[in-house]
Amino acid sequence: MQNKELCIIVVTYNASKWIDKCFGEFVDMPANWQILAIDNNSDDNCVELINKKYPFVKTIKNNKNLGFGMANNIGLKFALEKGFEHVFLLNQDAWISVENLKKLITIQKQHPNYYILSPIHCNGSTDELDKGFFNYAKTLTEPALVEDAILGTFKKEVYDTKFVNAALWLISKECLNIIGGFSPVFYHYGEDSNYIHRVIYHNKKIGIVPNIMGFHKRNNRPPSKIFHVQKQIQYRELLIKLSNPQNDSIIKQLKILTKTVLYSLKYILGLKLVKSYSYCYAILKALPKIKEINKNRKLSKNKGACFLN
Repeated sequence: MQNKELCIIVVTYNASKWIDKCFGEFVDMPANWQILAIDNNSDDNCVELINKKYPFVKTIKNNKNLGFGMANNIGLKFALEKGFEHVFLLNQDAWISVENLKKLITIQKQHPNYYILSPIHCNGSTDELDKGFFNYAKTLTEPALVEDAILGTFKKEVYDTKFVNAALWLISKECLNIIGGFSPVFYHYGEDSNYIHRVIYHNKKIGIVPNIMGFHKRNNRPPSKIFHVQKQIQYRELLIKLSNPQNDSIIKQLKILTKTVLYSLKYILGLKLVKSYSYCYAILKALPKIKEINKNRKLSKNKGACFLN
């Protein structure tokens, strides 16, 4: 009997226009792979289309939109309970070939200290880097990746990074057993930053594999109000800071909130009222959740399948 090698998890929401590219790549996937579509109560017919066109996909339909992290947790819990060795998180508007996924799995087996591995993210037209990924690579990844890319020779099989978004994440079984799932503090956006903070807290690594490509078709996607509205950006950044297990003491928590208040006052005095309003919004929205944030931050410091029980 073959071991259960890979569980692919795709969270869907009104995904009908992307399903062929996303799921079509896996028509000839290995027998010991499983793919799950966790649907967040879509308004379109994407679940029906997946069931009809790709019957090898196991679909789970939520009765409400749980957000990205909590929907993924359903799949992560399934993968852990079924004993899969690796999990691959794949955005509904992204795709990767079976051959590239096999290579990624081989590299993770050879480098088990990398709890999360990601390919290079190209755009949906396959002719450029994904813009978000380009920003991560030039600012947060070790400079050698950019330098080696310019010189045309990659000297390392895996390059360390402090962040890569969760559109194309390979996660090891050991990672799930030590780090667990996404924190329920985050509904949509920020959950991948928090997850990476927790991996780093437990002295494990996140890596980018330069010779493997994945694709993310978000260049023509309409902007998300949750992501781009200034007040939501400030609130998300505050949640990320407060949820970081490195910021454990109450003193650090108070300093973060105080700094945010001071920034707010600074912008009020400078009559930059839009940014001031966004800081005030972030503080007022975060304050009622401080107990929950502290509880979940402390939980995330423990080794175990956190948030998957």
